[in-house]
Amino acid sequence: MMTVRERSPKKVAPFLEAKSSSHHYFDVKRTIDTVEAQEVDPSPSNNDLDTQQELERRGIGAFSHRLNANWCQILQIILMSCTLAPLRLCCFFIVLLLNYCVCRVGLIGLSDDRLIEGPLLGWRRGLQAISYGLGRIMYFTLGLHWVTIKGDQASPREAPVLVVAPHATFVDTIAVIMSGATPVGKDDFKDLPILGVIGKFVQILFVKRENPQSRKLALQEIRKHTFDISKSKAGEVTWRQLLIFPEGTCTNGKALIYFKVGAFQNNVPVQPVIIRYPNRLDTLTWTWDQSYGALGCLWLTLCQFYIKTEIEFLPVQIPAGSAAQDPRVFAHKIRQVISDAMGIPVIDLRLEDGKLSVGSRDVLHVVIEEDIILDPSKLGYNYVDFTGNLGLGM
Repeated sequence: MMTVRERSPKKVAPFLEAKSSSHHYFDVKRTIDTVEAQEVDPSPSNNDLDTQQELERRGIGAFSHRLNANWCQILQIILMSCTLAPLRLCCFFIVLLLNYCVCRVGLIGLSDDRLIEGPLLGWRRGLQAISYGLGRIMYFTLGLHWVTIKGDQASPREAPVLVVAPHATFVDTIAVIMSGATPVGKDDFKDLPILGVIGKFVQILFVKRENPQSRKLALQEIRKHTFDISKSKAGEVTWRQLLIFPEGTCTNGKALIYFKVGAFQNNVPVQPVIIRYPNRLDTLTWTWDQSYGALGCLWLTLCQFYIKTEIEFLPVQIPAGSAAQDPRVFAHKIRQVISDAMGIPVIDLRLEDGKLSVGSRDVLHVVIEEDIILDPSKLGYNYVDFTGNLGLGM
């Protein structure tokens, strides 16, 4: 396993103030609120809609993906399916079961209430670190041998929240492993065999998005996490940074969709994080309109010699001006920061999760006031978000 670190010059978005490591954000004078921030209408603009139509004309919808493998790549998949892929899969499940055992031991004597009261300490904290390490080995068995880290990850006190985009695959959780952060995830995740136990032990912040009361409680927990982190002393063991995928669902990564505002409601600094997979064949994307599902993504990925992965930490951003007053503006501007850094467009579409269906690939949808409304006759469970959306923006 190798982690390549590249330092990049820091850039500051003109509408936000970069976070300095020399002071704590609660000590920043309120004079930053007087800094005039560029006003941004959080509703879709004509330019955004034009971009959306242009992308659709070019066949680059946000929720569609095609493998487009050539004959040589197909031959490689066939050969690897008979040789290396089964061995990798066996190694993956062996490490997964070992991780499960570690987490099961760590949960002995712990109630659900204790898991949300505060961070685990002592030997349990050590087992959490072991679990993260085993998670990295799991990704190694999948072919993620080298992970290139660009920029510098801020400390939890400098940026209590990490926002990661684009969210295109379940493998995006490599950002959780590499950053050592705690993700916000769907409540259904804790009911999954094996993975649910691991998620509980690393203290994923679970939320039921279809339940307004659960979303409210989750926002309170996020506020508690960020407050405890900000008030912690140097060297004190506290909550890990929170990691959220603000898009709230998996896309094809060719454009950034609407950012949900859950990560931006506490008026605290956030650090934008970009994740890329610069590979010749994209076997990782797992979104709504494609001919194969999660197992297909997993197997095709196992059939690659290796998977290139890049994680880039952008400068920490502090909300200022209108961004400090309206979380929608803050979310919109952070999305623009990531868009500019990646060189991809933004599309003001958001896929409201819950009981949505992709059981049929010809699901009809229309865009009305930024929401995608599906044919009611095809309502069912959204399998993409079941495990693909480990983090969410509420």
